[in-house]
Amino acid sequence: MAKSIIIAEDDAGTVEAYKILLSPVKDLSVYTCISAEDAIDRMHSFRYDAAIFDNGFGEGKMEGIESLPIIREFDKITPIFMISYELTKEDAIKAGATDYADKGDWAEASRLILGKIIPYLNSLQPAY
Repeated sequence: MAKSIIIAEDDAGTVEAYKILLSPVKDLSVYTCISAEDAIDRMHSFRYDAAIFDNGFGEGKMEGIESLPIIREFDKITPIFMISYELTKEDAIKAGATDYADKGDWAEASRLILGKIIPYLNSLQPAY
């Protein structure tokens, strides 16, 4: 069975950059959504191995940080990594994120993906 990750991000270019960074993970299925509400629905109906969340999805829409406590009510296990401009690491982790990187610092965001997310996904054993 393939490994899976959901990316909750409304910028298509950022999603593509994440996919390129994640490409070394063998047998990885990447799912995407463009809102926190959609991420909640998808994570409620499917068990992903990991998640990458943005915070801001546009004016009047739920923020990623607001979705974390809702998700943690039904999923306390899936690592959720936040990469966003608007938050501090402390606030993201307090809300339920596993880790956080500042999207404004591409080197920091890349280190999170390359140094934590990829090794985590590669450590998972395939289900037979």
